[in-house]
Amino acid sequence: MRSVASMIEGLGGYINSSKQAIGAGGGWSDTPSNYGLNCATGHIAMALVGADLQESDRLYRYSITNRPDLNRMHTAIDMNSNNLNNVGTLNGNAAALSGDISDVTVRSLAQFQEIQPQPTAISLRIMAGWSQKTAKAG
Repeated sequence: MRSVASMIEGLGGYINSSKQAIGAGGGWSDTPSNYGLNCATGHIAMALVGADLQESDRLYRYSITNRPDLNRMHTAIDMNSNNLNNVGTLNGNAAALSGDISDVTVRSLAQFQEIQPQPTAISLRIMAGWSQKTAKAG
C-alpha cells in the first residue's frame, strides 16, 4: 500500500492496521475518526492542508462526531425580522415576546401556578413571577 500511496502527487498516504492515516514517506499521520470518518485498513488516504481547511469560527450545518462545539453559538443571533421555521423543539430558559401572539397551545399546565382570564388579556403566573400577554378578544 505504501508504494501505491507514494505515486500520489502531494501528500498521499494509506490507512494502516490501526486505522491511522499515514503518509507514504512517514512524513505525516492523522486519526480519521477525529473527523467523524471510519476508514478501513488498506485504503488510500490523502492529507489536505491549508488555512482554509482548518477549524474556523463558522457554525457547522452538520453534526461532527465528538465535536459538539462546532454546532454551538457563542453570541446572540439577530434574525433581522426573519422567521425561524420548521423548529422541532425549542428549548430555553426564558421567552420575551412582543407583538401579536396567536395559536398558542399549552400541553401541560403543571408548569403554571395560576391562570387568570381577564376581558382583554390572559395573565399567567409562572414560577418566576407574573407574566401578562395580551390575547385577541373574541
